[in-house]
Amino acid sequence: MQINPQYDIVIVGAGMIGASMAASLNQSGLSILLIDKHLPSTPLSQQPDLRVSSLNLGAIRWLKQQGIYQQLDPSRIQTYNALAGYEKGGAHLQFNAADINEDKLGCFVENKHLQQAALKVANCQQLELAITSIKANEQGWDIEFENARQTRTKFIIAADGANSQIKQALNFAQFGWQYRQSCLSVNIEFHSALPKVQQTTTWQTFRPQGPIAFLPLFDNFASLIVYDSADKIKALQQLSETSLKQALAELFKEKITADFDVIQAGAFPLTKRQVNKRYHNQALLVGDAAHTIHPLAGQGVNLGLRDVAAASHTLLNAINAGESWHQADIWQRYNQARVKDDNQTSFAMDSIYKLFSNDLVPVKLFRKFTLNTLDKMSPLKQTALHFALGLNDPYV
Repeated sequence: MQINPQYDIVIVGAGMIGASMAASLNQSGLSILLIDKHLPSTPLSQQPDLRVSSLNLGAIRWLKQQGIYQQLDPSRIQTYNALAGYEKGGAHLQFNAADINEDKLGCFVENKHLQQAALKVANCQQLELAITSIKANEQGWDIEFENARQTRTKFIIAADGANSQIKQALNFAQFGWQYRQSCLSVNIEFHSALPKVQQTTTWQTFRPQGPIAFLPLFDNFASLIVYDSADKIKALQQLSETSLKQALAELFKEKITADFDVIQAGAFPLTKRQVNKRYHNQALLVGDAAHTIHPLAGQGVNLGLRDVAAASHTLLNAINAGESWHQADIWQRYNQARVKDDNQTSFAMDSIYKLFSNDLVPVKLFRKFTLNTLDKMSPLKQTALHFALGLNDPYV
């Protein structure tokens, strides 16, 4: 397909976040190019994809506003109306949708499924391209692609993930660290359907070495998540399917008694990264390009979608007000709001990580007291739940 010599915006990265960004700008009247090194070319398989995200209620509402959620296949979405946390010794905390007069807290959806839905809604030009160079010009950026193709743009939006090429090429400063845990994600299929209460409840059990979690998926599928040391996760990953099933059955035996088969498994390290300035010289970072946080509460994609919601709101408001939407003063306000949200969410995740990755007796007593007290205090639970569900965000 022909590349235009000039675009108002080039969005780099067509995953869930980049595709949603493009879809949210359908009414902008701007010329937009969405590119990715690999656009999805195959349909979803019968079994769930290994990469699954938890969409909270705020994200679902925003996706519905964009017309993206309606493009999802309902038969592949698993909603949940209860979220529980446990610790050995009886400490327990459960959030229910009924606590805030809702019918659900969120849903689990495959990343590829959400990506395809957003790409279907986005009405901009979508091309499979790899960038070879980016150079600043007096009005924005010159971008060169493989095969000597090139274009110009006033504005770049980088949604190309944690290892963002744009972030590195344009020298966005970042900080972060490696967590002392890695994560194993395993898709399983139960031999028979679970009771409805189990199919609509997601939970985590906290252990000093890292939590384990249960994510119900569509049909009889589910995702089992194990956080542990890198060596332990590597050892689990190297097991045969039969041995891995036995290890998982032992780990999850207190909550899962139904028989299951292992479908597929994958592991990844846990890394914290964040940039303080999301905007620089007519370039903007969103999603994992701007921040990665500990995934234990599944907040990463929700945080990224709030980036997109705020960015599209900022841009569309500037256009409607007749402002120069690509100039720095517009995006300084955006940056301040997003850094605040990122810091609050990251602090909450890191606090949970540190609190529950400790086996000291005083800390264990404090954990037990905190969980049991919060579980009995409805107003405090509602406040925590509104935060976790992204319902305090002004753009969702």
